[in-house]
Amino acid sequence: MNILFFKKKIKKNKINIFGSKSISNRVIIISSLCDKQITKIENLSNSEDTKIIINFLLKINIKIYKKENFFYILGKVKKIKNKNTYLKNAGTVVRPIFFLSNFFTVKNINILGNLSMQKRTIKELNNISNRLGGKTLFLKKKGYIPSKNFKSKIKHKKVEINCFKSSQYASSLLISLSVFKKRNFFCLKKISSYFYILLTLKIIKLFKIKVKKKLKNKNILIFTKGKYQSCKNITIENDFSSLSYFFLKLFFLKKKVFKFVSVTTQIYQGDIKILNCLKKIGFFFFKKNRIFFFFKKKKKKIKNLKINCKDIPDSSMSITLLIFSKLKRIKIFNIRSWNFKESNRIFSISNELKKIGCKIKRGKNWLIIKRYIFRKKNFFLKTYNDHRILMCFFLIKKYFKNFFVCNPVCVKKTFENFIFEIMKF
Repeated sequence: MNILFFKKKIKKNKINIFGSKSISNRVIIISSLCDKQITKIENLSNSEDTKIIINFLLKINIKIYKKENFFYILGKVKKIKNKNTYLKNAGTVVRPIFFLSNFFTVKNINILGNLSMQKRTIKELNNISNRLGGKTLFLKKKGYIPSKNFKSKIKHKKVEINCFKSSQYASSLLISLSVFKKRNFFCLKKISSYFYILLTLKIIKLFKIKVKKKLKNKNILIFTKGKYQSCKNITIENDFSSLSYFFLKLFFLKKKVFKFVSVTTQIYQGDIKILNCLKKIGFFFFKKNRIFFFFKKKKKKIKNLKINCKDIPDSSMSITLLIFSKLKRIKIFNIRSWNFKESNRIFSISNELKKIGCKIKRGKNWLIIKRYIFRKKNFFLKTYNDHRILMCFFLIKKYFKNFFVCNPVCVKKTFENFIFEIMKF
């Protein structure tokens, strides 16, 4: 167990935010599937998940070079030969690799992960794989890795995907199936995070896949056509889910202005929707070219806050800590996907808020937090091996004389230097 004790501040003004993990991992996988073509990637994420996918591709002889802030990937459509593939707790990596390992391997392959990954279900992805002709043996528990994936032949069928638990099932298949078939038809049902699916579609379009989509009976029908071709150069936009913690940190500080210079002119991540939440609590912002300006007005006299988190599943967690302002009650809903992340986040964040005196009511898809009764000078944060728990509670570090964190290294999964950067603020 690693425990860190924080007391002193680091005084600097400039913070460094790397590229989006979600976009980086999608771009890396697709670039590796562009046969005999080089893709130049700028501002790649430095997250642990991104490093895992790069190491995996290097092991299967995909050539990847780094020069300054650029990565060069030479794509190669080559079947996976590795017998054992260990992917730690990288959900964005496990899902596409799980599918590819059934239909894109020379021989049978074992998909392995750490204890946290073994608690995250891939049952729906396996069901889709089975309908397309894939065969899988789960070595411990059905629907969870570790698994033994058998070499199979793909059947040409319409792909129906239940996105009730995670949109990553759809994203994984949208990325993977274009390798096997030039034409694909997807039917997405019970979508939880629509913006992540839109993000995936925007990325595969950049790699010359034609996409058509339409709405039918609350389901989304998606048609894709084409073969992956390199987009030559791509710049990964800054990770907006990480940035959201700095925006909310501003709420607890005396600072009134925050300027953020984006590496891209547009932001496609769904987490940008958290700006609508910030407006409700007294923030004003505007954008000029690549520069975002955030101003903190006088705090609005609002007692209750109610937020629909459907489009902001990751950044929405930090909203719960606004109870440390003058709010009396916060309700967030459409957070069902929290149950299937690195930890059961509804349970985890409720437990930690109770420790500091908050009154909590929770369900499978909602959470209500009532005004806290401040009790403690010292706080010992249990992270549940979940980077988002640490990132959320660091917003309120200043309220405690001593602040202890159990297993702080878990933050490497998405933002390696988060603690150093947030303490500058």
